[in-house]
Amino acid sequence: MSERSTRSWTSMITGYVQCGRPNEAISVFRSMEEANVKPNEVTVVIAACADVDMYTKCGCMEEARMVFDEMPERTVVSWSAMIMGHAIHGQSEEALSLFSKMQKRGIDPNAVAFIGLLHACSHMGMVAEGCRFFESLGDDYGIVPQIEHYGRMVHLLSRAGLLKEAYEFIKN
Repeated sequence: MSERSTRSWTSMITGYVQCGRPNEAISVFRSMEEANVKPNEVTVVIAACADVDMYTKCGCMEEARMVFDEMPERTVVSWSAMIMGHAIHGQSEEALSLFSKMQKRGIDPNAVAFIGLLHACSHMGMVAEGCRFFESLGDDYGIVPQIEHYGRMVHLLSRAGLLKEAYEFIKN
């Protein structure tokens, strides 16, 4: 491409974020700045989502939260990254709290948010809530459960000592 515009840079950054490659997204964003191309608000939000995702994957939850709180606009991607990060790093109550805040702001969750919720419920022994979230996934949001959702449900039931229920869940 002979001349790269803000739109083309943003497309590259978005592609990396959507593929779960935050380090590459941030690298492209830095290259964009070095090329003296001014990012627009969309570019900044997407790059911030990459930062949040990267920090949560590294376990740097304070840094992730700082970036998240300072974002000019939060998308379902940034909310989901924070929910998943809190759940994975043993901060289940915060994950559930963020989900509630996301809903209050009118943002519909994506499949990743539900994986985080089921993970959080599993670690807190919240079987009934986890089952409700699993049902809500398809019933309320039209999201087709993926293998990760089923795996989280089996983990939730098994961890609670409900092995027969976990087995029945797998069979059905």
